[in-house]
Amino acid sequence: MIAQLGLPPWPLRVNIAQWIHSGTLWVLESKGLIAATIRLDVHWKFVQLELVTVLPKLQRHGYGRALIEFAQSETRNQRRGSMQLITHERMIDAIGFYLHMGFVEVQRLQLQGHPFIQMKKAISPLSQ
Repeated sequence: MIAQLGLPPWPLRVNIAQWIHSGTLWVLESKGLIAATIRLDVHWKFVQLELVTVLPKLQRHGYGRALIEFAQSETRNQRRGSMQLITHERMIDAIGFYLHMGFVEVQRLQLQGHPFIQMKKAISPLSQ
């Protein structure tokens, strides 16, 4: 990760214990492994997606899609109108995946000297 992005791996940058305790970190298990993770942080008008990860050996098996669909469902349940995320601009595969899942680029920004892309996806409300 440091070689690719110039950043330390996410476990060294975040407080996982706090996320687990707060109930905002979700995991998708497959065959006894944590195959994928996602953190959902509910804001006033949107849900922020963080730590959207799938084990490399399990990528391209539908786990990422399952995470995004779960996030969409939770966004509707929370009655929020959109999901947002920020990803490093060098994460080309991730950006392509998010675009395929209906996200659009909102802006490019610098965070701690690194180039990131903010993306957003509008979520339709629950049908009545």
